[in-house]
Amino acid sequence: MTLPSPSSAEETGTDTPPAQRRPTIELAGLLSLGLAVLFYMGWAYTSSYYGYFHINPRHLDMSVTEYALRSSTFVSPAMIMIGAVLVTGTALRGWLSPPFAGREHARWARRRRWMHANASHLLRGAGLASTMVGVGLYVLAHHFQIPTPAIVLLLGTGPLLACRPQRGTVAGRWISAAATSLAILCALWAASLHAAATGAHAAEDFAAHLLNRPAAVVYTTERLSLQGPGIRALRLDLDTRFRYRYTGLRLLAIRADRFYLLPVNWTPKEHATYIFKEGDDVRIEIYSGTR
Repeated sequence: MTLPSPSSAEETGTDTPPAQRRPTIELAGLLSLGLAVLFYMGWAYTSSYYGYFHINPRHLDMSVTEYALRSSTFVSPAMIMIGAVLVTGTALRGWLSPPFAGREHARWARRRRWMHANASHLLRGAGLASTMVGVGLYVLAHHFQIPTPAIVLLLGTGPLLACRPQRGTVAGRWISAAATSLAILCALWAASLHAAATGAHAAEDFAAHLLNRPAAVVYTTERLSLQGPGIRALRLDLDTRFRYRYTGLRLLAIRADRFYLLPVNWTPKEHATYIFKEGDDVRIEIYSGTR
């Protein structure tokens, strides 16, 4: 009985070395993290947008895919170009380093160690300063108006810079993992702030141009206490089932067989958002908006 040699076992592909499995695991982790960020940004955008109209987004029955698709509006060509440059530069870093041999290699190694030692001190100092400034600005933000993204940037990058020189040690790897987790949380925080601000701006723009939005006409069998700026109620003299007509409404959204309508002169602090569901006693017609 002969045992298979290690080379034959590798050729059969029965077992994948850990070094080969690691990139696949890291890629899967990055993809999962990217999907989580897209979902979180979509949720923050939707919450801010519909919250402006007094609507809880949980009542809209939106799926995870819809939240992720809503976050695609934040992806700009500039972000794609920056990402392509960073990835390409990282990939070419080793290829562009000049090869050395003999004394030149030893000289380059000493110079590299000297640069690494000085860079380590600079990174630690920059990381400590960034963290301390971030904490100080966070405390001052309770009394003064300080941009939150600046605080998030300092708190996210400071620990990463401070612990980067220690990545080669066992304790340094644990500290780097903790700093990376903190940076991810700060990135999610910054993404949610940006998404919420974008959602609020989009909602304000929608409300500022309500007159141009799709118009909704509501027909009912019974009179409703439907009041709002621009709403007109008319009792029809025709011998029909729907005897009351309400105009002066604009369509906000249609979700889960529900129509979310706003008065044409709606304001967020004074007026309500009306929710209708078509049935035997309600009929809704949608028309193009008028200027």
